[in-house]
Amino acid sequence: MKKNNFAIILTLAGLLSASWSAAAAETPEQICEKYFAAIKQQGATASVDFIHPDELLRFKQMLLPIFDVSDEQAKSGVLQALYGKNTTSASVKTMPPADFMRGFMKISDAQSKSMNVSFGDLKILGSVKEGDVVHLVTKHNAGTKDYSLTELEILSLKPYQNSWRVLLSGKLEGMAQAIKTQILKARSQK
Repeated sequence: MKKNNFAIILTLAGLLSASWSAAAAETPEQICEKYFAAIKQQGATASVDFIHPDELLRFKQMLLPIFDVSDEQAKSGVLQALYGKNTTSASVKTMPPADFMRGFMKISDAQSKSMNVSFGDLKILGSVKEGDVVHLVTKHNAGTKDYSLTELEILSLKPYQNSWRVLLSGKLEGMAQAIKTQILKARSQK
């Protein structure tokens, strides 16, 4: 009888610890709110901490080809602007994906600061589950002293460890492609 009681206690303890860890995990909505708050307070570079690691790697793989040119001078201007004075093409290739993306997000931060953009409140309007991905429909506003824009946006999140991480949006993918096109075009004109 004592063996059965011990087994029951172990089983209950296992179930309780599993439910406690599930309860401790943040919801996609909570991550979304933290994501937007970080961007609002710290700028676009803060968003990198919320991006799913697979997406960080995908972002790096999309943009890494812009550093595959033989003219070191052409590379050095971009490298220095994004990653600092002593950055080399080789160091960019071995750079962790989060650091790689953070460098590119500095461009967005610089543009926002130069235009004095401020961000308003976020409202999560709803969610749709698709397999293990959750898509959140959000509404937020941003603007300058001269104009304000309200935007509906879909933020997709995927489980990661005991939480959720953001997937690249079409906006970020578009930014990556625009940067890549702009840099490669500038190089071809030299």
